[in-house]
Amino acid sequence: MATSAPAPGSPLPREIGAGATLAFLGCGWIALILCSSLAAVLRVPRVPAPDVVMLIVLFVGLTGRGTAASVCALGAALGYLGDLFAGSPKGLHLLACALLALLARAASSRLLVRGPIATAGVAFVTALGFGAAVVTLRVTALGDGPLGDGFASADARAVLVSALSTAAAAPAVFPLLRRIERFFHRDPRALAVGS
Repeated sequence: MATSAPAPGSPLPREIGAGATLAFLGCGWIALILCSSLAAVLRVPRVPAPDVVMLIVLFVGLTGRGTAASVCALGAALGYLGDLFAGSPKGLHLLACALLALLARAASSRLLVRGPIATAGVAFVTALGFGAAVVTLRVTALGDGPLGDGFASADARAVLVSALSTAAAAPAVFPLLRRIERFFHRDPRALAVGS
């Protein structure tokens, strides 16, 4: 069954789509494999790698495609992959990524992120909030100790370094994700020749 192109002036479909969902999940999985392999090869202790899964969830949320439920489900799936690779308790990154996806989806109608500086800035602020949320969830849900001086020293330093590395990687990651999104969401009106 053939689908027709949208009528002139009608809005484009705003769904994520199964192909794009699988592509974003695959990108997250490959990024986690690369980051963990690179950390094992370099043998550099305690240097947080960029949180590429958080960047993918942020990108998907900011595109404004899909319903809140579909964006949340994709964020939860990517967060679950993050839990598996980080060795953290199941559900920690899942919950944080699902919440990030919902917040980014809510902000998508008011926030347009274009250019490397804006991308790095939004990624830095988001990574700081995301890291603080993960640490807070870990401490409150798992009882890993009081949220006080211990957080102020080691965890805050790790969150800051991770946010800086994530912000540095964001201007390179977002264009790749934008290409994937364009591959799966082509505008049929842009392909029309003449009228």
